[in-house]
Amino acid sequence: MKLTIFLISLFIVINLNAQDTTYYKFHSIVTEYKDSADYYGVCKNCVSDSSMRCRDLTFYYMSGQIKQKNYCNDDEENFIEWYQNGKIRLNFHYLNNKRHGDFKTFWRNGQLKRFDKYQEGQFLEGTCWDSNGIEVPYYKYEITPSFPGGSSEFRRYISSGIEHPKKKKFIKEGKIIVQFRINRDGRISDVKILQGLSEIYDHMVIDLISNMPEWTPAFVDGEPISFIYKLPLNFQ
Repeated sequence: MKLTIFLISLFIVINLNAQDTTYYKFHSIVTEYKDSADYYGVCKNCVSDSSMRCRDLTFYYMSGQIKQKNYCNDDEENFIEWYQNGKIRLNFHYLNNKRHGDFKTFWRNGQLKRFDKYQEGQFLEGTCWDSNGIEVPYYKYEITPSFPGGSSEFRRYISSGIEHPKKKKFIKEGKIIVQFRINRDGRISDVKILQGLSEIYDHMVIDLISNMPEWTPAFVDGEPISFIYKLPLNFQ
């Protein structure tokens, strides 16, 4: 599983023949059309080594207000993001691909929202505040979605809803990979088969996933987010 936290990747593959400016729709989707873009990125130091990283990459809202800045060297990466009002949204640091040092997020009014400390990927301590600066009980920055009753109930729901066709000639063995979206309200949508087995099996899985009860959604920094879930199912 992977959270759909649509922060722009710190490891962006650069087309060395492309222009320095690239336009994006939200969720990091590249577009050729400036008029339909939500923001754009400018690479100031593209490296043509095997990593093909952009060492100094800055993103801007279409208004020209800075949105995000990524800069890195061989071992370290720094990430800063801003709200459209110009206030800093978050600031963190990576060392050898692991969170390291201070991890800060902010409310739109500029008030510090969280201050976590990491040591080479290990969480050490953290504090959270509300938008008025009053300390609140600590909550994790990232929380994955959960099925009602937890993972054991999810497995039970899946196993109870899957069966082989009654006619032997339609029975198959293999794997289906299904993808679905858990929306911010916990509802399921955008169910699709990424790897199918047969029409009968595929439709059975789509119906099963589409009729799931509402989940507890994923959260990032206390806010519910959309989450893409990929589920492999083996039929034997």
